[in-house]
Amino acid sequence: MRQCLEQLRPNYPRIAMAMEFITLTGLRGGELLALRVQDYDKARQCVHVTGTIISGVPNGSDEQRGTPKNAYSYRDVYLNRRAMYILDWFIMENKRAALWSQGRYVDRGYIFTTATGFPYDLSTINKRLQTVHIEGKKLTTHIFRHTHISLLAEQGIPLKAIMQRVGHNDPNTTLSIYTHVTDAMNKEARQKIDAIAAL
Repeated sequence: MRQCLEQLRPNYPRIAMAMEFITLTGLRGGELLALRVQDYDKARQCVHVTGTIISGVPNGSDEQRGTPKNAYSYRDVYLNRRAMYILDWFIMENKRAALWSQGRYVDRGYIFTTATGFPYDLSTINKRLQTVHIEGKKLTTHIFRHTHISLLAEQGIPLKAIMQRVGHNDPNTTLSIYTHVTDAMNKEARQKIDAIAAL
């Protein structure tokens, strides 16, 4: 993740921060783009996930913001300080753009926007991610969601809590990532136990 963000920041700082936000929250790309200022509950340190951006629908049309993937996708996601900083930064930058862009930026209430106030297009973000070179990795917005799940598994967060946080209803979806991480952790634990025995 660090390598990716370091490569993105010089040319696409807003996209780098958006991908960091996915890593910190586990949101789907469409959920991230559908976040509006009204969905951010700063007092409770969470965002209310209530929509997704539908790809292929023109920017600005009423149908662009649709319902989340499934009933489990409607959720509140707790934010740590860094995630809140990212939201606050975007909201402030968007206000600045609305004031200083001479009408070019129109505030439509979205947080993760382009220079005109429309939500980013997911395919555009994925194209920008293709400029990042990390051996053996094909980067899309979804890899940051997987990173979030992996980080939670490494911290020993229960599977059910991870599923609720990321809006999964099928445990197998989460387990495919969770098991991979826990297997790696078990292997590392065995190696450390073997090292203790060698003392």
